[in-house]
Amino acid sequence: MDANPKRKPQLVQPNVGSPGRMRGASDTYPHYKPGNYEARCIEAQPYTDPQFKRQKCLLRFQIVSLDEAVSNGPVCAILNLKNEEDPGKRSRYRHEWIIANGGPPRKGQTWSHEVFEDKIFLVRLGDTTIRWDGEKHHATEVYSTVQAILERRWP
Repeated sequence: MDANPKRKPQLVQPNVGSPGRMRGASDTYPHYKPGNYEARCIEAQPYTDPQFKRQKCLLRFQIVSLDEAVSNGPVCAILNLKNEEDPGKRSRYRHEWIIANGGPPRKGQTWSHEVFEDKIFLVRLGDTTIRWDGEKHHATEVYSTVQAILERRWP
């Protein structure tokens, strides 16, 4: 039993590995030619970044506008979150949540991460060429990430 019932629940770090990796996948990161693609959000997971102690939301997308034979696996977007009650007026999470929801929240509606799941979006993919320490990736280590959600396509 929690000694302080008013204490906010902590978001826990999901088992995400590196942003470009899927659990249980091989050591290669997915890489696509930069551009706009249709993609389905297959997972939306809030978590606390262990290094910076900040709340973030991991979105995993499966590209659907390519042949299955060409698909290299899911790509990710990691969005900073102030918190799900108020993501911040200028945040990328808020902007992309409004696209996923089809408009701003209605009275009583929360900024839940679940609004992204099982929807198809037009997304812009870009290459991640810089490592966490500011050094450049080797050409074989460059991987794709979702740079922006441009529009909701379905439903």
